[in-house]
Amino acid sequence: MSNEATEAFARPRRPHADKRPASIGPTELDWAPGWANRTISGVGDFLDFALRAVALIPHALRSYPSEVFRYAGVLIRGSSLVVLFMLFNLGLEAGLLADTQFRPLGITSLNGAAVSVAIFRGCVQVLLGWVIAAKIGCGLVTEIGAMRINEEVDALEVMGMNPISYLVSTRIMAVVIVSPGLIIMGYWMSFWGPWLVDVPFLGSTSDGAFWNYLFALQNLTDFIIVTIWAVSSIALPTLIGAYFGYTAKGGPVGVGENTAKSMLISMATVSVIATIIIQLAYGVDANSPIGN
Repeated sequence: MSNEATEAFARPRRPHADKRPASIGPTELDWAPGWANRTISGVGDFLDFALRAVALIPHALRSYPSEVFRYAGVLIRGSSLVVLFMLFNLGLEAGLLADTQFRPLGITSLNGAAVSVAIFRGCVQVLLGWVIAAKIGCGLVTEIGAMRINEEVDALEVMGMNPISYLVSTRIMAVVIVSPGLIIMGYWMSFWGPWLVDVPFLGSTSDGAFWNYLFALQNLTDFIIVTIWAVSSIALPTLIGAYFGYTAKGGPVGVGENTAKSMLISMATVSVIATIIIQLAYGVDANSPIGN
């Protein structure tokens, strides 16, 4: 046997997987910079994580109902007062601004109309999303991230539990339970704030005129739009915070970095969604006698 034949016989064969045809299309955008590839890959990972977490909600309700209601209680005790206080302060500032702008024109009786259009259709939802991103979203990153770096998430898998269902889906369902009451109370707090400024303190408008114009520029369609908008402003920061907590790595420093990323991305996402919804819902027809 010649040396060439011996070498060919002794050469290890390539695995069968290496002989498969290449996939159609590049796996990465070769023309795009590295940061673009990482961003697109991160968005894909987040969507996959979010869809799995939402799909596991029925499993979480069947297997871990106590965790759902425990975290709902945590949200009510620890976050509801902060959210309502911030929305009340927003109403105070809105009432003062409306009086400042309308008093030189002699139309302070329309202060309630300004609150109805500006506060009810945008400011409440954006501020609500920002507060949720800072309070609940960052709390989820630190809580789940600490469990990740301490290998508690791996311990759940060893015990046969689904960590996404137990840690993420239960918290999403708790937010869904708390959100309706929190949103309705947030609306009322944002209405009573400007009433307190314009009616008792400044006396720029009467009680009847304030509430009349406040509700004259609203209807059921507006309520449905802004409520769906508020729910999305709560749900997205919750999902983003859970994702960055679940994927945390690098010890406490990594958890801190993911907390900052979560807050930044959540606030930016809430602002972008607000721009899209306000253009789709009121970009052509403001649904307001004054705007029309």
